[in-house]
Amino acid sequence: MRYSEKVVEHYTHPRGIGSFSSDEKGILTGAVKRPATGDLLKLQLKVTMRGAKRIVRLAAGEAVFEVASDRERPFVVRAPQAEIAVTGTMFDVLAAKGGSVVYVMSGVVEVRPRSGAVIQLLAGEMISVDRRGVALPVAAFDADFALAWRTGKARFREAPLGE
Repeated sequence: MRYSEKVVEHYTHPRGIGSFSSDEKGILTGAVKRPATGDLLKLQLKVTMRGAKRIVRLAAGEAVFEVASDRERPFVVRAPQAEIAVTGTMFDVLAAKGGSVVYVMSGVVEVRPRSGAVIQLLAGEMISVDRRGVALPVAAFDADFALAWRTGKARFREAPLGE
């Protein structure tokens, strides 16, 4: 699909929706998936500092984070059902009304569900946290399948196409 010059210009230089100056510190730029439509959108987040922590809030959607290693300043993502803390890694967080899912591509991630103890995930592992904040068992995942949204592809496994 070919996009018009106007669409490409708006994606590259968004106006009227707010953006951060490129020289401002603490800005992350990436891609996020909109849950209702599956659209891939450009995302800018401003990381806030609380004490020694770098904190991002993800209310809904899906985002991949690649975090520079810094044990003195943990990076925290707050999703509705869980808090995810890392000191240097690459991971994906999906936050939705029905629950949150965390996929770890590299490094170590700590997930603190609203209900329960901290769970440590290693590269290649994932966890789902239900709408009540209860964690399901840790499982392995297929990165190509789970992260296909980053390439604009939809993948299905044992699911009717109507879903």
